[in-house]
Amino acid sequence: TRGEQGALVVRRGIDSDTAWQTGQAVEVYPGSVGVRRPAATARNQQARFMVTIFGSEEPGLDSIVVAS
Repeated sequence: TRGEQGALVVRRGIDSDTAWQTGQAVEVYPGSVGVRRPAATARNQQARFMVTIFGSEEPGLDSIVVAS
């Protein structure tokens, strides 16, 4: 939802089907959500969109999952 406050947490190099586990390296981007913008999508391709996250403080680029 536009204006919602929270954090985008990114795990790189891990399949999305893999359960979150204590000790995994993550990046944390705190901020608020902007407007969703549709992205160009080819025929027979999943719909895509972009959302801007307006940062509210410094991101935690070397964060670790402490509980799952």
